[in-house]
Amino acid sequence: MPTTRSSRPSTSALLAEFRSRLAPASSGRDDLTVEEYIRKYLFIRTKDRRVIRLDPNPMQRAILADPSHRRMILKYRQGGASTVTLARYFADTVLHPNTNTMIVSHTLDSATYLFSIMRLFYDRLPTEEKERINGPGVTTPKVGNRREYHFAAINSWIFVGTAEAGRVGHSRTLNNIHASEFAFWPDAVETMSGLLPTLAPDGDVTIETTPNGAGGYFYSLWRSAVEGSTEWAPLFFPWHQFGEYQEPLEAREVLTLTPEEQALELTPQQAKWRRMKMSDAESARIFAQEYPEDDETCFLMSGSPVFDPTAMRDLLRAMKPGRREGDLEIWEDPEPSTDYVIGADTAEGIEGGDYDAATVIRRDDARQVAELHGQWEPHIYSQKLAELGRRYNTATIAVERNNHGHSVLNTLIHQEHYPNLYHHQDYDEAGHKDRLRPGWPTDSKTKPVMIDGLAQAVFERVSGIRSEALVREMIAYVRDAKGRMNAQPGAHDDRVVSRAIAGQVRLLKVGRSMLIRPQEAGARTTTAQRVSETTSAIQGNIPVQAGKDQVLPMPVGPRANAAKRHSCPECGAELTVHNTLGQWLCREHGWMEPKKR
Repeated sequence: MPTTRSSRPSTSALLAEFRSRLAPASSGRDDLTVEEYIRKYLFIRTKDRRVIRLDPNPMQRAILADPSHRRMILKYRQGGASTVTLARYFADTVLHPNTNTMIVSHTLDSATYLFSIMRLFYDRLPTEEKERINGPGVTTPKVGNRREYHFAAINSWIFVGTAEAGRVGHSRTLNNIHASEFAFWPDAVETMSGLLPTLAPDGDVTIETTPNGAGGYFYSLWRSAVEGSTEWAPLFFPWHQFGEYQEPLEAREVLTLTPEEQALELTPQQAKWRRMKMSDAESARIFAQEYPEDDETCFLMSGSPVFDPTAMRDLLRAMKPGRREGDLEIWEDPEPSTDYVIGADTAEGIEGGDYDAATVIRRDDARQVAELHGQWEPHIYSQKLAELGRRYNTATIAVERNNHGHSVLNTLIHQEHYPNLYHHQDYDEAGHKDRLRPGWPTDSKTKPVMIDGLAQAVFERVSGIRSEALVREMIAYVRDAKGRMNAQPGAHDDRVVSRAIAGQVRLLKVGRSMLIRPQEAGARTTTAQRVSETTSAIQGNIPVQAGKDQVLPMPVGPRANAAKRHSCPECGAELTVHNTLGQWLCREHGWMEPKKR
């Protein structure tokens, strides 16, 4: 009868493996370095389907020469970073007995491809080398039909896995870890947190990847490495540093380099190749991701960013630090008779959690003048907000009232007695009023409006943003597969939310006092009610009577035909479409009319 192979190894096989681990491995060799072994024994398959000896190119030689044991490689596509890292660890594994190497990629297909490169390394070894690492007369490694090799004579292992599996390499002490396309790992934090503790004290780790958005674990790790605040060594290789990618010029063809091409120090042939690759906007975006030219733009152009990558790049380059006063950063001190708005995002105040953030902007031009950021108990944050608001001419404070915002508002109202809080009022589809409530609600109705409003201001270069920390949060603010807008995993969006709230409240042409005081409760029309009507008119086209400090919407329906369309009725300036509101906006006076359908 035919026998079936058990999925579990037999007792004799386990005993043999145990004995091989105990036996001293004496088949190592110290006559060659890793790079010498690569040049002498390893072969690769080229793009034109030839099999040739691996002769490291300039980038690969730079990687091999790196002396660090924790390196991150930000690479361009098909430059050879993955191949040379595989070669480094293959050579180290077969040169030194009792070496365990783990190779992890982002998908099963990628892991299978990496193993095929490793298999070619092994298959082209001479017979005597195979017998040295496997045993006399043995040319096939154990478990060679899977994505792992066990070289029994030297008791060394190579494992190839996928980050999709989650937990990999936990049961073995590892000497080498190769993390391929790390920026695309589904849960990089958890997987790497499981791998690194298994690394031997003298172990070696290489992370290599193309960029995948300005956020997430790899981006934060890369920024820390560039800033020198971590043990990781950042290795960045722009595509134009080496001469591989270029397009020959035609006879008598003269190509004049643009200022950008001159700054990159491109040859005419490289510039021609680059222009061919960047033939349209989408091609340019993909090019910036797959063929990085600097280690900032490549992150901005990749992923699914909410804010325009080019505008964010320009903002980032223009950033200058303000004056620090503890947790407060100041770019401009308050000016007399100037109106200011403060958008305030709230957090729980727990160490390791989200942050509180408050952004101060001028009402006239949205220019950012200050930023408060930190982690505090709600009552402490309230005190800081009140102090900041009074400092800036009793600024309008709009506190996000979600979650712990209610506690912050309660302290501002009943303990700080702050006189200028933003109040919000919603209307339902039938035009019925909801009761007036202090604070800004970030929900499914207001979030698209506030984020799109900020995105438009950034795109039009009128955002007035001056905080580099805010810009970096915006860079990591993305759309997920379902179109939802949030910070990437591992990133924060507290500054983004605070600035977006401030931007929306700034557009309301309102007066100073927004609190309903008890003595005003019986009045026919309080300031807060007028503010409420104004807010509702802007967001829902609810007709209201013109009054002090109000924004009067343009007529709706038949009366609209008599109005001068698409211009401000107060100053005559041309109106612009305000994103998802479907309405028209004068940035000076806040007048709106419905977008003509």
